Amino acid sequence: MVFIDIGDEPRKADLSPQSLRIASPLDRVVAFFFVVALIAPVVGLILSTVLKSLELKFFTSPDSTEFKVFLGVFVGAIAFLTLMVQTAFLFFLGATPGKWIFKMRVVST
Repeated sequence: MVFIDIGDEPRKADLSPQSLRIASPLDRVVAFFFVVALIAPVVGLILSTVLKSLELKFFTSPDSTEFKVFLGVFVGAIAFLTLMVQTAFLFFLGATPGKWIFKMRVVST
């Protein structure tokens, strides 16, 4: 896969491997951490009541099966939602949220 700059909106004929400019690994890492820094507080606010309940269960009985199941379901749900958002962005926009913000796109060579 190649990450291209979508600021120029290349035509279909311009998507040949010779005409694409590959984004550097640093650009990809910056895009990833930008989205993490942008989305983490929002997710924290939305899930604050669930996190508070998880924290209460941890401090009252950290070795209980209830806490371990609750933690597993919570982590699994976050991973599933993240995967679904990434997949939807790739399918509809051709980029993950960070790459979309930084005007990069994933194209098949």
